[in-house]
Amino acid sequence: MCGRFVIIPQDAINEIILAVEKNLQADQHPVSTMDAYPTNTVPIIRPDKNKLEAEAMKWGYPMYQGSGVVFNTRAESADFKPMWKDSLEHRRCIVPSYGFYEWQHVGEHDKQKYRFLLPDSEVLLMAGVYKPFRDADGSMVDRFSIVTTTANPSIADVHDRMPLVLQPGEYTEWLFGNYKTLFDRSKVPLVKIEAA
Repeated sequence: MCGRFVIIPQDAINEIILAVEKNLQADQHPVSTMDAYPTNTVPIIRPDKNKLEAEAMKWGYPMYQGSGVVFNTRAESADFKPMWKDSLEHRRCIVPSYGFYEWQHVGEHDKQKYRFLLPDSEVLLMAGVYKPFRDADGSMVDRFSIVTTTANPSIADVHDRMPLVLQPGEYTEWLFGNYKTLFDRSKVPLVKIEAA
């Protein structure tokens, strides 16, 4: 589950797009202190014809009942659920971040917040999907969801789910290739840092 992550400012996204297009690791950006929450509008990277583009999208698909949003997509079941199936097949994106957060219960009433990153990289790119929805004013707007998978040993002691984290060289496969080969993240190492 991913319910909060650290936003990368819009001006740094263009440099990341260039690195993603070259399948390089994009990690030379100052760390931001701005966190993203579900329903926030944040920059994502998506294909547009023969290039990648940054676009600001709202995080979370609206619930059919009208209240709240669904902000994570389970990779294992997305192919079978009407809410996700078309997005997973045709509208995949990348959610750039400086890491994501999870909380671990400590004692009866306390929780410890942890930030997760890739080793030797400030930038962490997560797999996402997006879809157009009718906004309150009647216009069509795209919204995104972060794709999650079973937690690997790096995070399993904190949470049983994790975002589908993309490593350098996997971006093209996620956006244009056989994306299902990336569902198993058991060997993707993450660094756990205590956060305030």
